[in-house]
Amino acid sequence: MIVDFHCHLYDYAKNLALEISKKKLNGVDKWISSALSPDEFQWHLENENNFLFVAGIHPYYPHNTTFNYDSYLDKISNCSDKRLWGIGEIGLDTRNKDKENQKNLFTKQLKLSMELEKPVLIHSVKSYYEIYKILKSLNPKIPIIFHAFNSSNEIINLMNKFDTYYSINRQILNKKNSKNILERLFAEKKLLFETDANSQRNKLSDLKTTMKNVSLKLEIPLESLLKYYDEVCQKIV
Repeated sequence: MIVDFHCHLYDYAKNLALEISKKKLNGVDKWISSALSPDEFQWHLENENNFLFVAGIHPYYPHNTTFNYDSYLDKISNCSDKRLWGIGEIGLDTRNKDKENQKNLFTKQLKLSMELEKPVLIHSVKSYYEIYKILKSLNPKIPIIFHAFNSSNEIINLMNKFDTYYSINRQILNKKNSKNILERLFAEKKLLFETDANSQRNKLSDLKTTMKNVSLKLEIPLESLLKYYDEVCQKIV
């Protein structure tokens, strides 16, 4: 099983069927798409393509959005669609200066994921230590996935106190110590892959390319990485 652990399929709403039928996506079994607003949430519910999704309020939204948070979270809480895989992407982002509101909203959504016993997908921009404090206070027993992970061994040491996984995309390959990070996550069976398409010019077709480049970085056959990834995905998804 090959899973794209984080993407934004709503961005492809007009031609999604065409996008996921492209030859470059052959071999990708599932996509975990993020619904970041009530409109996106409704679109995911109405779309019958083969994908899972997470839903939540992105940490950048509180600074400028107008939709009702509580009403949206109630819809998520009461959703019976089995494709709703988890809560996300939620977290903290220093680009949003309303720090207290972010923390309160993140805590509220993390508690919701615990109540629903669903995984949580976390977005962090220069906020790992603040997120760790909140996680430590709640001690969640659910899978935690950091999306677009591009940090350090020190952060991994902290977050590994929970049932944590780290989803990476092509950006991590530009990091100086990426080989060290990737080797550790691979050895600990905590390495996941994503595209984050259509964000930052990422494409759905990037997944297989990223996996190939990671296999080269790790100096292992691509077949070995695919076998590893199948085992990890079968465990989580």
